[in-house]
Amino acid sequence: MIILDLAKETGLNPVRDSATNGGEYKSACPKCGGDDRFRIWPNQNSTGRYWCRQCQASGDSIQFCRDFMGLKFSEALAKVGADNYFDFNKKSYSLPKEFSPKFIIEPSPLWNESAKAFVESSHLFLLKNPHLLNVDKNRGLSIQSIISFQLGWNNSLKFVMKDSWGIEIKQSENVQKLCLPKGIVIPSFRDQKLIRVKIRRDEWIKDDKFPKYHIITGGTGSPSVFGTLSKPIVLIEAELDAMLVQQLAGDLCTTIALGGVSNRADKSLHQSLQKAPIILYALDFDDAGKKQYMFWRSTYSNLRAWPVPKGKSPGDAFNLGVNLRNWISKGIEFYSKSS
Repeated sequence: MIILDLAKETGLNPVRDSATNGGEYKSACPKCGGDDRFRIWPNQNSTGRYWCRQCQASGDSIQFCRDFMGLKFSEALAKVGADNYFDFNKKSYSLPKEFSPKFIIEPSPLWNESAKAFVESSHLFLLKNPHLLNVDKNRGLSIQSIISFQLGWNNSLKFVMKDSWGIEIKQSENVQKLCLPKGIVIPSFRDQKLIRVKIRRDEWIKDDKFPKYHIITGGTGSPSVFGTLSKPIVLIEAELDAMLVQQLAGDLCTTIALGGVSNRADKSLHQSLQKAPIILYALDFDDAGKKQYMFWRSTYSNLRAWPVPKGKSPGDAFNLGVNLRNWISKGIEFYSKSS
């Protein structure tokens, strides 16, 4: 009951009022003073939540520390305890099995040739129309980053034969064509070799039956690496977010985009991660991201939690006014001192 302990430490006197959500406590609000308007649920999430019915102040244990104890984000994380905050010790989660990383399987030469041509044509189109990168939100990426990461834009839905990309068509398959949706073309490279192409669908809507990100068949599922692996590493979920962090703090860190919350490192990357000076875990700050922390923390002893201070992802935080370079710098400094 971490949030109850924090409340008592600030001079509040929470009293159990009901069994709602595993137990609801009431007290005066430390912000507006509303008598019995402040509600605490210690069993919600890993460390509890609070909400004032009068002034609408709300949040989790980290936000409580920041709102009512005057702590900075890093100080609040240290006080609550990263492992507690990320459900690492929760009994409802079983420890992951021993991890056996796999060797990366490079795409076929024909796939590489076809994918490279598609990436190049999409890249040239985006350079002529850079505003398309920000059609749904400000991604913060400069023209130089568009060039550096070879981002592109596929301007219309296309279908191409699988065998033209070197993909074997099995007799049992009804679909013989690759789908290339309209949207942002996101290539991934390893050692300067193209290993995957993903498209952020322009026509995606909430509750769409098709995913927001379409991965073109034939590439590898290995994470994307931006920068050299000798620097502190920031582990991020989405490629576009990783590119933004690399743009703003590439001299301080190397970013790795998993490309999916459940993706894992291949054998080569696994060995590099083990040798990294520190790994900052900054996957999307949601239930899926918290649950995956258990695997990463138990697999890499040099990994530490460092979620964005606002929003769910680095891209969200950027649009909420967070200085991502300062966020990375503070994370590296904070864990360097505590190690």
